[in-house]
Amino acid sequence: MASYSRITLIGNVGQEPQQKQAGSQSVVETSLAVNTKRGDQEFTNWYRLSFWGRQGETAQQYVRKGEQLFVEGRLLVREFTKADGAIGYSLEVTVSDFQLISGKGQTEGGAPAASYGSGSSSSSSSGSGSGYAQAPGRAAEPTAPEPIRPVGAAAAPDDDLPF
Repeated sequence: MASYSRITLIGNVGQEPQQKQAGSQSVVETSLAVNTKRGDQEFTNWYRLSFWGRQGETAQQYVRKGEQLFVEGRLLVREFTKADGAIGYSLEVTVSDFQLISGKGQTEGGAPAASYGSGSSSSSSSGSGSGYAQAPGRAAEPTAPEPIRPVGAAAAPDDDLPF
């Protein structure tokens, strides 16, 4: 039986993206703080984000600490031993798609200027999402990106929409 793992998060970038080498591949890593509320208490969950290949290059160029970011990807929970001997857990997301919600990529109206992703609904275990949907333009008036569709898929005409 096939398995599927996907997580969607919106949060604030916790540190400047850092590029690293993982064997022959380049990876850009950062962290994401996601706040949740239960009753009158607020909690912050931290996630480590990994961007691979060209998507990592794009993240390195446009993502900044403090900006709000939408990400989709595969969740990994890693166990580690802390310095005091206690067991700890790390939440890591191999990012397949992301979108800037605030910061450099934002349009004048407040809408995100670009969405970046592998262009598919699944990502490989090597994290080799090889591209991005659209790089933000330097035009005076940016336009919204085209939606990401599987190769060969056509947009539905307005009169065929179910609503």
